[in-house]
Amino acid sequence: MKSTVAIVVFAIGLAFDCFAQKIAFIGDRALWQANSAIFNGAKNTAAELSKAGGKGIEVVYLPTPANEAEQIRELGRAYLDGFSAAIIVAVEKSELLDAKISELARSGFLSATVGGGSRAGLVCVGTDSKKLAAALKEFVAKASQKAEIFCYFSGEKERKFDITDSSELSGKLGWRIGPEAFKDAFSGRRLSAFECRFYSEFAAKNSVEILRRDNYCEVFFNPSLLSDLRPIKPDGDREFIICVGALPIMEYYLQTSQIDCCISDDFYGWGVYSLRALVEELSKPASKRAKFYKSLPPIITTKENSAGFSRDWKNWLK
Repeated sequence: MKSTVAIVVFAIGLAFDCFAQKIAFIGDRALWQANSAIFNGAKNTAAELSKAGGKGIEVVYLPTPANEAEQIRELGRAYLDGFSAAIIVAVEKSELLDAKISELARSGFLSATVGGGSRAGLVCVGTDSKKLAAALKEFVAKASQKAEIFCYFSGEKERKFDITDSSELSGKLGWRIGPEAFKDAFSGRRLSAFECRFYSEFAAKNSVEILRRDNYCEVFFNPSLLSDLRPIKPDGDREFIICVGALPIMEYYLQTSQIDCCISDDFYGWGVYSLRALVEELSKPASKRAKFYKSLPPIITTKENSAGFSRDWKNWLK
């Protein structure tokens, strides 16, 4: 990633060396590990650009509670406090937040929206959903034709839901993968879907039903389902486990072969590209600014390359 940044450091530095900038980073404080990775990507890129340009670019972390009102309030405060721009990890899709981002943009205060919760920023950075869906489809294809696939989503109460209901499925999947891409990835497969808080609680409560399963696979659509770090009971009838999304906790499950694959976001890369693009757009006259989109490929991790996963997270959280 550093080599990619170095290519444009000099050019941006020259355009930006006449004044210092302060950029706000606004993210849900409850998601501190993912946000720390994004923030460090932005902060380290700012340091490289500052060194090249001779003037300071500072990224300041403004953690917020997990709701749109607080993010809107913090964004307005950043503008009033003299920040030049903001990088926003939106906690949810919000018309009010999008309206605030657009309102401030008209006053020259630019925003980068990362992750997919909002696309209102002049700069938008996230994961390539098509490549993520393709990676999921490729792994699912390894399952035997008779295997049933059980999908798990994060929720406060355990319940089974109708996975053929596109409107409900869309709400569960979020921005990473759409219902149509999901259906394509699992085309021709027998599927069941559940919501639960932790997989370990679900497995304990449904141990008899799980014991009766033959030739099955499991797919977790949120790494928080494993965040209690409880071991996953081995089962000779289980063909594989995939997790879509990742946090540092997944190192334990990968290295002990409890899960077979993580398909995750390049959080650090989000920070790198959002900061770099913001700096570049701020260096232009308002009439020359243009919408910037960047979709990064997902990071695919198995036990064989889990050392790289561990190394990345160690660096991302410094």
